[in-house]
Order: sequence, then C-alpha cells, then structure tokens
Amino acid sequence: MLSPKVADHEANRGLNGLSERIEQQLLECHELGMNPVAQVTISKLIRDYRALVPFLQDLGFEAIAFSYPQGVRLGSSSLAWSADSELVRFTDHELAKAFDQVDALREVVQVNNPHASLENLVMTTLPLVLRQLQQERDRLATELQGLASAISTLSGKTTLTRGTHRISPAGIARIRAA
Repeated sequence: MLSPKVADHEANRGLNGLSERIEQQLLECHELGMNPVAQVTISKLIRDYRALVPFLQDLGFEAIAFSYPQGVRLGSSSLAWSADSELVRFTDHELAKAFDQVDALREVVQVNNPHASLENLVMTTLPLVLRQLQQERDRLATELQGLASAISTLSGKTTLTRGTHRISPAGIARIRAA
C-alpha cells in the first residue's frame, strides 16, 4: 500500500480498481480465518501515516508491516528499491520523522515491525550513507589521480615509463600527437 488515498495509490501502481479487488480478497481472507497484514513501503506518497490507518482498516487489514525505503539494492532478492525515485529518497531528518510516525501508530493499530528494529533503522541509516559516500569519494579520487597523471604526462611535465623501460622522447611526441 502506497497512500491513504485510493486515487494516489492506484495512480502510482497503474492499476485502476486495485483497492476494490484488495477489499474483496480481504473479505475472503477473513472468511478463512486469516488475519491480513498490509505491507506498506515508507515513501513520500504518505505524508501522514496516521491517515493511512482508517483507509487500511476500511479495506479489511488488521495490522501493518512497514518496509524500509531503499535507494540501493542491498544484496537481497527484494525488488522494492529505486536508485532514482524521489518517493524513497529521504534526508536523515525526513526518514527519522517517518519512523517516529510509524512507531506512534502502535497506539491505534497493530504494527508488526518491532520497536527496536525501527530504532535500529534510524541509527544505521547515517553510517550506511556515509559508507556509500566514502566509497564514491575513493572511486572518484582514483579516477582523478589517473587523469592528473595523464595530463601531467601529456603536457610534458613528467616522463613516461613502461614497467622499468623509459619511453623515448620520440615515443612521447608520437603519443602527444595522437
């Protein structure tokens, strides 16, 4: 489920009438003695998580489990991630606020995410982002070092060597001409 508004949810999924079909299926689940759980991805489509509760309960859900918004594939088989969607791109502050709203829902509905796991997600978000940024910085530093070396060599400020063999001035001239 992506939004407390039927139109937003169905527009994002691209499936008109989806909510009605879900409601029908949930009636069958109840008849079979099943307790359906709504799976909700934390996203920017949901501005007020408390407003989501009546919508889900009206459909027939009795509990909610929230999925963490992933901006990278984290080595799992999950397809619930996007590297370029603004819907799951949060600042640390926005994400902490969303987690707080989700945790507060325990007052009005069964939330199947343990409190400690939500708290842990808030605490692990920043180190993950920092690690990704450090890896990108290191990758770019290596590329820049290679570019600086090439520019220096081609501008004649250093001599080219190949293994332990020095390239002749004529060889350097041919490389520069190319």
